[in-house]
Amino acid sequence: MIKLESSQQKINERNIPLNIQEQYKRLLESWLKGDKPFHEIHSFPDILDKVQLQNITTIIGGPGSGKTSTARHLALRLQTDCEFEIVPVDDITEIKQYGHPRCKQLFILDDVIGVFGVEFEKLTNLERYKESILNALGECSKILFTCRKAVYNEAENLKSFVLDKKYLIDLEDSNNQLNAEDRKQILNNHCKQNDISLKADVLPNVSSKVGCMMYPLLCKLFCSKSEYQALGKEFFENPHFCIRKEMDYLQGHKKIQYASLIMCMFCQNAITEIMMTKEDSRFMEIREKVLEKCRVSGRNSEIKDALDHMINTFTIRTDKRYSLIHDSVYEVLAFHYGNQHQEDMLEYMSSSFVAKKFSISDTSDDLGDLHIKIYKEHYSAFAKRLVRDLKDLELYDVFMNTNLKHKCICSAFIDELKKNVIS
Repeated sequence: MIKLESSQQKINERNIPLNIQEQYKRLLESWLKGDKPFHEIHSFPDILDKVQLQNITTIIGGPGSGKTSTARHLALRLQTDCEFEIVPVDDITEIKQYGHPRCKQLFILDDVIGVFGVEFEKLTNLERYKESILNALGECSKILFTCRKAVYNEAENLKSFVLDKKYLIDLEDSNNQLNAEDRKQILNNHCKQNDISLKADVLPNVSSKVGCMMYPLLCKLFCSKSEYQALGKEFFENPHFCIRKEMDYLQGHKKIQYASLIMCMFCQNAITEIMMTKEDSRFMEIREKVLEKCRVSGRNSEIKDALDHMINTFTIRTDKRYSLIHDSVYEVLAFHYGNQHQEDMLEYMSSSFVAKKFSISDTSDDLGDLHIKIYKEHYSAFAKRLVRDLKDLELYDVFMNTNLKHKCICSAFIDELKKNVIS
């Protein structure tokens, strides 16, 4: 905590606004709390050495593999060991804005080029501000980026400097893949943090591909509910199935909680107290539609209570803002609601989500396949959404949408374009 206060003093000397400074302080306090069960895996010394030797590092891995927690732990280690000041940012332009070339700063930015797929605007801004960013870093500062493996694979041929192999740390490659001792320690740390006694036969072998990739997240979720603990190894072997069953239960028996999660998803994964108290018009529109679809009524105070009740299970709260606990939970929730209410998803989800998560093809039996099925009755709504994104200049998400390869979708899209030309 002394190091945190010292680092905050240094931030006070920069051109960082007072309200942002206060947000950083609260955020880092929550990081310190969340870092307590972190386990430094067998390859962590090599990872730390690489970060110390270069000014840019991009950590890649699948959803739930520990990208964000590893980046935050590295930042906290460098703050303690090397007196870096941590500067969390939400946008690449903030590095240019807050960077000081003569100071030891460590910037940290999650999902640097997009969450569900490449967000072309983010990629363009990276290249546009490359020189300014490097100048702001000087010789002393560093940046830690995170990027989903699937997004990295999509962008690999687009030649962004942040995806240069010399900057990469892949948490799922042969050097960093969790071994048996790592898995044991990660689960033990989470159990210890939550005062849970772990039986010897509960530790899973994690033979499934999904289980291996999501293991750090699964340990956190496993310790959040006694029902998950009762499932033992099954929870780790079939995590998507277990979370989907939980969504079935919430939808049937805890409707206000289920509806509150959907609202959070539609509000770009962030519901603030201001949105609820000031009756934000977009939030009100989403609230009314979701409550109707979920067949439940609820005041804003009840929505807030529902989100509070699910903290550390499905939600987190930071600085008066509620979010879903992890992208993996977000994706399961989107799959669960989206395959019942496709048109709501087309109305409120991001262009990147629409481009990557909707599919005209039948979903497979793979429990990890979380695509939303487009049926014939949705063709028109899907085409209208593509035209809307086209008007918003989301060109990459529109023309790289693989559903346009299907004649029925392409025809609906062309028909919608003709209507807009005529009007």
